Amino acid sequence: MPESSKSPETAFPHVPEAIVCSNCGADPRASSNCSKCKGAGIGIPADEGFLVWNTVVDELTIALRKLRIKANAVFHLAILAVIIIFLALFFTFTIRDFTFADVQTLSFWTNGYWFVTLFYFSVVIGAFFVFRLSEFTAPAKTLPGYLPSSNIAHTTSARQSAGDVGSRVEAEKVTKAVEVVHYYSPEAREVVESAYHLAKDLHVVEITPEILFAAVLTHRSGGLFMARLGMKFDTIKQPLVRLLMSATSGKPPIHFSREAKRTLAAAYAFANRTNRKYVTPMEIFLQSFLESEKMQDMIDRQGYPKSHVVHVAEWILLQDRLIEDQRRFAELARLKPKSAMNRAMTAIQTSLLDRFSEDLTLLARQGYLPPMVGNEQVMDGLLRGLESGRGSVVLVGDQGVGKAAVVEQLARLMVEERVPEILFDKRIVSVNLAQVVAAGDPGLAAERLIAMLREVAISGNIVLALYGIEALVGNASGPMDLAETFASEIEKARFPVIATTTPEAWTQYLERRRLGKIMAKVDVPHPDAEQTIRVLMAKSGGIEYKNKVFISYGALEKAATLALRYLHDVAPPQNALNLLRETAVYARKTREERTFVTDQDVAKVVHDKTSIPVEMVTKEESSKLMNLEDRMHGRIVGQDEAVVAVARAIRRARAELREGKRPIANFMFLGPTGVGKTETAKTLAQEYFGDQDAMVRLDMSEYQDRSSIGRMIGIPGDERGGLLTEAVRKKPFTIVLLDEIEKAHPDILTLFLQVMDDGRLTDSVGRTIDFTNTIVIMTSNAGTSYIQSAVAEGESLDKIKINLLERELKTHFRPEFLNRFDGIIVYKPLTRDQVVQIAWLMLNKVAKQLEAKGINFRAEDPAVEDLADAGFDPAFGARPMRRVIQDKVETPLADILIKGEVARHDTVVLNDDGELTVEKAPSPY
Repeated sequence: MPESSKSPETAFPHVPEAIVCSNCGADPRASSNCSKCKGAGIGIPADEGFLVWNTVVDELTIALRKLRIKANAVFHLAILAVIIIFLALFFTFTIRDFTFADVQTLSFWTNGYWFVTLFYFSVVIGAFFVFRLSEFTAPAKTLPGYLPSSNIAHTTSARQSAGDVGSRVEAEKVTKAVEVVHYYSPEAREVVESAYHLAKDLHVVEITPEILFAAVLTHRSGGLFMARLGMKFDTIKQPLVRLLMSATSGKPPIHFSREAKRTLAAAYAFANRTNRKYVTPMEIFLQSFLESEKMQDMIDRQGYPKSHVVHVAEWILLQDRLIEDQRRFAELARLKPKSAMNRAMTAIQTSLLDRFSEDLTLLARQGYLPPMVGNEQVMDGLLRGLESGRGSVVLVGDQGVGKAAVVEQLARLMVEERVPEILFDKRIVSVNLAQVVAAGDPGLAAERLIAMLREVAISGNIVLALYGIEALVGNASGPMDLAETFASEIEKARFPVIATTTPEAWTQYLERRRLGKIMAKVDVPHPDAEQTIRVLMAKSGGIEYKNKVFISYGALEKAATLALRYLHDVAPPQNALNLLRETAVYARKTREERTFVTDQDVAKVVHDKTSIPVEMVTKEESSKLMNLEDRMHGRIVGQDEAVVAVARAIRRARAELREGKRPIANFMFLGPTGVGKTETAKTLAQEYFGDQDAMVRLDMSEYQDRSSIGRMIGIPGDERGGLLTEAVRKKPFTIVLLDEIEKAHPDILTLFLQVMDDGRLTDSVGRTIDFTNTIVIMTSNAGTSYIQSAVAEGESLDKIKINLLERELKTHFRPEFLNRFDGIIVYKPLTRDQVVQIAWLMLNKVAKQLEAKGINFRAEDPAVEDLADAGFDPAFGARPMRRVIQDKVETPLADILIKGEVARHDTVVLNDDGELTVEKAPSPY
């Protein structure tokens, strides 16, 4: 792969190893005349030579540099004035004394007129003026890595880091000293001079990396850095001053420390490695930060980790580099032919192809295609596939992963002509397959395709790009199968083809067909969080410009993290880009333009989209979480172990102190029927999720045969998915309640091994459903008789649980299934006192219903105890209680309401004998 097509931002910045000069040994007495280090004493070996900083910075050199800039400006203005005067004299006397016909004669230019001589002098001085402008007004020398190599066929696959001793450069063989200051931009030189003034003001005699770091913070780039990071200077001012004051104090002369010299040389190495044009202040900033562990510790103590600082610096550098790359691209694009004709003038017109295609090379030349960030390995594989002789490559990746970006980047490289010989002087054309198939008579689609491919073959300068090549494969709804026709044409290898498809389409339509066998497959993987962040860095400028907002690094990182974790409809980085765009719109609409987009804005948008609480825990939510047990006990009588276990799991998940690949919690509730197992799940849904119906509830007695798996995850070929997978896909933050799990088919239990361990399940459509934000609760009546008898005999819950796991449950569940649970909770049979409490809870619900109608309700204790006795059955727990209250309270109450025997403010009383009476409210009027 061409080295210039690699994205240099993928290499994490580091401080190259600096070595002491082997000639002088950094001895001040010998280094002043050393030909290798030029007196620096320390440097970094690189291909270009021995990178050193040996420039003296003091008041005199600073003044001389500024004077030289002003003198050059005055000198250039003087030369320009002389040229203008000479030309003015020439035109004045020529127009006065000669006609236009005289000027056209040879004698006019050779007779020695003095004003003609002035014209000759003005031409010579003008050429000198242009030379002076090009040589003495350039900001700095251009770094060697900025301009691409003209011959890329034999370049290495990736540029290694300058300064890796023993990898590319042997230190002993480096003899040429390279003074890096000549490659520093004016802004970078000003930063170094600011560092000198800062050292002078602090009365220290040594410029250290810490002082260089502080000098950059006073520059415009430093202000942009702090804004992106969300850091206020006041927060680090005092600790930074204390750190700077720890340097060696004294009086001038002020010199650079050995670490500072290495930092300044390393800034050159990093800028050159990342294809920058000049060394800028941010390279100095980044390398000085990496050089100083004290600085890293100080910034980290203020709440800004090292990785955040490095990423923000990289972000600013990346945006600057993209601007430089675009300017360089525009210069190189001028050399690319504008028309469809190649330089050899051998190509032919492609009228049919032009109807169904778009010239990506022309779009790239005109600046419509953005540069690619990341996916270097994919580009490497693409070029290898094209050069391998097969001539056809298919990029396989999920929607949104960046397949089209790879093709568009290849178009940019073809414009710059930084491609292998097989692609040189060619153009890449994207064909709309849907139009080819749908245009005109469907029966003639094959003829249109063949005619178009023959145009491509005869033209000889076209690379064909086909997005979604599976459109060529016929199916039940399509008119015909064009894949075989296309395969027979490209098998002749008369022109290169680049196609894209999804993994599902590749497996279903292409892999086992002739078309799939003749094309080289290149997988386009999902980027990780680091790569996604870099893509967001590159795209953030357009989002900011469009919405007139300013995006912080926290928003960038949060968008990448939350999109990878919670948004799976589209693959990364597209899902993160979509999220960042939505957040920018949200921030602009809620706080108007010029606002600052923060990580909390991103979290709010994700919460709105998924209902998953990802924002910071508010005081109100914190109170709800810490009092969750008490709130649940308002509906759950007894069963302290279950309530505590569920509440602790919720707090762990909200504090993000859980393993990310598993559900929030996996619980099995064991015990007799009617003791509160299902009610616990409903209560949790009500108290934390806001609605007792915020759950996916399946009765596993309906899934007793193997074929019922299809109902759960979907039937192959049915795009609707399954009951379970679709419910979780649409609402990923929920409770999955599986009642009576012991009645399910064993294969369904096996299915849930993956859910409980990896937090994921693949449905029949091939989508991966995320269960990491669910609470999986399975209830079972297995071992009920043992639990009842053991409780009656007074055994402890711990002993009951051990016996259940060792004996009772083994007949129903496999050990690997039981080991997946975070907690197996035993529900004890209810006592009479607990049943009375449950009766009161149910009557309170009746009272709330009447309260909405303006009617009061009161129940006497003996009546409630009678209801408890009638509604409790040792075999069914408190489940019959609802029917008893319905028969003895709700039905008579309905009769009273319908007859109109009760009015607003009256009180309905459940008397000791169980009868309902109405107490009329006294009238105040």
